[in-house]
Amino acid sequence: MDKIAIQTIYPMTPLQEGMLYQQSAEGGTSAYIEQRVLSLQGEVDAEALELAIDQLAARHDSLRTVFSQKPGKRSMQVVLRGRRWRLARHELTGESGQDGAKALERLLADDLARGFNPAKDQLIRFALARLGEADYRLIITFHHALMDGWCVGPLFGELLALYAAAQRGAAAELAEPVPLDGYLDWLKRQDREAALDYWAQLLEGAEQPPGLPGYAAVAGELAEEAAGDEAARGTEYLLRERRFALSAELTEALARLAGAQGATLSTLVQTVWGLMLQRYHNADDAVFGTVVSGRPPEVAGIESMIGLFINTVPCRVATSPDESLAALLRRMQEQALEAQRHAHSPLYEVQARTGIRLDHLLVFENFPMEQQLTEAGDGAAGFAVTAMQAREQTGYPLTLAVYPGESLSFKLSWDGRVYPGYAIDGIERHLRRLLAQAVERPEQPAQALELLDDEERDELLGFNPAPRPYPDTSTAHALFAAQSRRAPELPAVTGPDARLSYGELASAASQLAERLRP
Repeated sequence: MDKIAIQTIYPMTPLQEGMLYQQSAEGGTSAYIEQRVLSLQGEVDAEALELAIDQLAARHDSLRTVFSQKPGKRSMQVVLRGRRWRLARHELTGESGQDGAKALERLLADDLARGFNPAKDQLIRFALARLGEADYRLIITFHHALMDGWCVGPLFGELLALYAAAQRGAAAELAEPVPLDGYLDWLKRQDREAALDYWAQLLEGAEQPPGLPGYAAVAGELAEEAAGDEAARGTEYLLRERRFALSAELTEALARLAGAQGATLSTLVQTVWGLMLQRYHNADDAVFGTVVSGRPPEVAGIESMIGLFINTVPCRVATSPDESLAALLRRMQEQALEAQRHAHSPLYEVQARTGIRLDHLLVFENFPMEQQLTEAGDGAAGFAVTAMQAREQTGYPLTLAVYPGESLSFKLSWDGRVYPGYAIDGIERHLRRLLAQAVERPEQPAQALELLDDEERDELLGFNPAPRPYPDTSTAHALFAAQSRRAPELPAVTGPDARLSYGELASAASQLAERLRP
């Protein structure tokens, strides 16, 4: 039995509070559970790897943390000592071909389904699956409240150094970990009320985001379809993903455009995303969630700390008819810099103050995690890391992750119970078109960027018949009655959870009329 004791207690960071509150309120188990699957080629010493994992956890307080949330008390993160970390081992060598791939899929799904109890469990676990000779998968599953993506690469590098030393029976030469105290002291000194005043002013007059196209109209139908999907049974979130990338030429042109206006590429993408939302809702304003690094440069050693520093904050893109895209980019960059000063505010407090509820996220990833991990294996470890598969799920029905590089790439992650495939097709198509136009027309009004091309516009116009004169001799209810007789099976009213045909609506209206008669 491990002799477990409390080492220290810290207050939670803003995003930890928000994550755990959202997970508790919605009762989900898979939100904010992250999984990395590393393909290892070469022989792996499981005993040495387990020892390295235990040493890694002993080095970093964040990995030994559980979370305490009690009514009426401040939410805290509790660092424990005395726990041993063990490596789960799975032999899948008896499986071959597709059977082996399916066995690995089941293993990964079962691991996710276990979830975590944030108050009790070890919130990071490791498993090693052997698929064949010199063919392994290292599975790292953790609760996102422990750490952000910035930490994964450095931690894996430490793990390899500890593993190589364990094989030699020696101690690894690693720098001492930087404790969280400096960051938490900085966080304590921030003026929470002043920051909330800033967000209230920024979001004053903003309307509640109505959701992306396809969300409300078909959510109920998609839930029914998902119920018949074997992979979806027993889950509260049906994760779907789509990846796409821009050409290197367009990426370079976007970087030049952003630089010419003194803006970052991140600000440019956020601005264009906001313009796309405005087109979708026929508005001159848009609000969505974005993620900030949360690592204040004035805190010594912040770049080396292991923990959760990122935070989700609102991003508002408001436009006027005459403002050019170039001018909008300059203004959005100024807004981003000012928002950064107040980015420590817990999202739930911002929402309580402003009434805004975010329905999706845009995340600009500034760390080459996959490259870090796949380049980490070396001769000292005795194996190579040849690929990395990441499974990430937020508590939002849709998240767009943006990855800088020679070609700007994107990953759309969404709940298949909420968004249909055609809505995702449209988002990709429209985002590509607006980004291309941004390069071509930066001095034109931002509101003049066109969402649709000629083919899509003609297709939409084709759905509408030619104008017909309104029969002014008929009343509205008479026209409805005629339609219900002519085509009672056609849908008259559609909502997220149900729909009524003309016949059903006419019947319900007649029943209500009977009840209302004196």
